[in-house]
Amino acid sequence: MTHHQTLSDPLVERYAVAVASRLPADQRDDVAAELRASILDSVEDRLDRDPDAARDAVVREVLLDLGDPIVLARGYATAPRYLVGPENFDTWRTLVLVISAVGAPVTALATLVARIWAGDPYPEAILGSLWTGFTVVVHVAFWVTLVFWIMEHTGTRSPMATEEGWTLDRLPELPRARALGLKELIAGLGFVTIVLAWLPWQHVHSPVVDDNGDRVPLLDPALWSSGWLWGFVALLLATAAVEVVKYRAGDWTTGVTLSAVALDVVTAAYLVLLLTTQTVVNPALDPGGSAPAAADTIVLVTALVVAALGIGEAVRGHLRHRTAVS
Repeated sequence: MTHHQTLSDPLVERYAVAVASRLPADQRDDVAAELRASILDSVEDRLDRDPDAARDAVVREVLLDLGDPIVLARGYATAPRYLVGPENFDTWRTLVLVISAVGAPVTALATLVARIWAGDPYPEAILGSLWTGFTVVVHVAFWVTLVFWIMEHTGTRSPMATEEGWTLDRLPELPRARALGLKELIAGLGFVTIVLAWLPWQHVHSPVVDDNGDRVPLLDPALWSSGWLWGFVALLLATAAVEVVKYRAGDWTTGVTLSAVALDVVTAAYLVLLLTTQTVVNPALDPGGSAPAAADTIVLVTALVVAALGIGEAVRGHLRHRTAVS
């Protein structure tokens, strides 16, 4: 009698995925297949010796004997880890990836806006912002590694380490298809980058010139001195941060949904207040005319529609997420 029931052993699959996910991509499938077969063979052997034993209990017993999948994965890994020891390596890697993923894009975007505002040529501004983002990644990797190296050689325990032993309850759930992937991240950050670059461009390099040959900004210059446009820049940077959070989560979790909806509501309210209390389009473009007011109305309606669509997308995504995990 055979006891192999791969589809009815979610714990086995979760364990195999937990081990394989920590290995290089070219090893994962082979190691996962080998590990599944080994686990199920062990389960079958034990059931043959004790036919009355409950299968679920035997599966748990075999997995507990194998131990923490993080530790087991190190036995399969071909690349040695010397600078940061195995106990702290995964914590170090997580910190470097998370801090870099948030810090580098935000710093690069802020640098791009500042350099365009200062009148730097576009190629120089773009290359400078990319270099700044790269520098942030290098500094994060260096300083985080230095801290962990010191901890490693002084015997200091990581504050993120747990005193509890490993249990099956700590196995990660099986990965689902990402609802929010790289395509969505690129689209979101691309939109923010374009708007952030356009704001100083329209002020410094406007295509409209007056009778004296001076460039006429498309937006009312008073919005900079009054702080309204700086507030909008802050909302755009917050949008970039939320896009990174969405990508890291991979799905419309409750936290991601609440963050996205709250930001859409705040942005819509800010734009409504801006467009109803301030002159947004530069009056110098049409002195005494009605074009600026008409343009403000179009922008207001567009902003409200975009906010409504964003909120709707977040709510629908969250409902699909809840259905998938329930």
